[in-house]
Amino acid sequence: MKFVRYCYLLPKLLFEFIRSIVIYCYYSHKMKNIDYFDYKTLANPRFITPKHFSSVCHYGNYKAIAKLKNSRFNFITEYLEHGISFYCRPEDVALEGYANRLCLKRIYTFGNVRKSTLDAFYNMHNLRRKVIAIGPYIKGAEFFKTQKELDLLKQKYGKILLVFPSHSIKTIHAKYDEADLMKEIFRIENDFDMIFICLYWKDILDKQRLLSYEKYISDKIKIVSAGHSSDPNFLSRLKDLIWLSDVTMSNNIGTHLGYSICMGKAHYLFNQTVEYIVNGSSKINAKVYPDTPKFYDLFGNYPANITSEQKELIERYWGKW
Repeated sequence: MKFVRYCYLLPKLLFEFIRSIVIYCYYSHKMKNIDYFDYKTLANPRFITPKHFSSVCHYGNYKAIAKLKNSRFNFITEYLEHGISFYCRPEDVALEGYANRLCLKRIYTFGNVRKSTLDAFYNMHNLRRKVIAIGPYIKGAEFFKTQKELDLLKQKYGKILLVFPSHSIKTIHAKYDEADLMKEIFRIENDFDMIFICLYWKDILDKQRLLSYEKYISDKIKIVSAGHSSDPNFLSRLKDLIWLSDVTMSNNIGTHLGYSICMGKAHYLFNQTVEYIVNGSSKINAKVYPDTPKFYDLFGNYPANITSEQKELIERYWGKW
């Protein structure tokens, strides 16, 4: 019976897989020239990744990995963690769903702290996997615009503060006081000629959240976006935005923080309460990791400057650059 059921499902699964690849390729081509200022176009909910390869295809990280290792990324035998991970217990690795995948040989992650966790998990389960700490993926990403275009944008906008508000994902809504965040931005705005608020695609589709930021749009404040998580040019747009900025800012610890430091941009981590609403009801607080207090201690002050202590902490998790 199982064999008959499998034979019945196989054509359907194959069709869904091929369909998802076609959609991914279609929107990848359609969006390849859309820049970060056209944030509503970039937040296209129909943009999906190939079925069963979602995490690997997110943000176009695989293109950066391919450049860093100087060879094509193999979607069958290789895997990459799509963002920074602070989980340090080997038993948590199994929760991510890819650990026991057949044919998997190599896993790419950021730094040695995470590599040690993954190595410990595979040793516990007698699995032969090579874990590679390759450093901040963004260093392998191509710029979205040409150097001439970037220079012109920098000349146009002057000194830029780039803000990364905490963002929602799938069925989880990030809840925080947008007005309070804007109040802090206004407190330091005189140090800058322009403020870019970089919204995640999920929050752009949230009409209430988008309106809470759009009402502040002015000659000095713009909304930008790196694109949909499925967009292979996401990381390239993000690299442009960080390059254009002079200081970056956020209200939660995330991948953007290490990317900013490795690109030579000081980061200000505004200490704000963030809750996550799961499936519209249950609430959980932002995750607290072993080094969370240290991040707020080192990055929670303005004016922001890059220090040796900050670099050391970032290198622990994001790796060398």
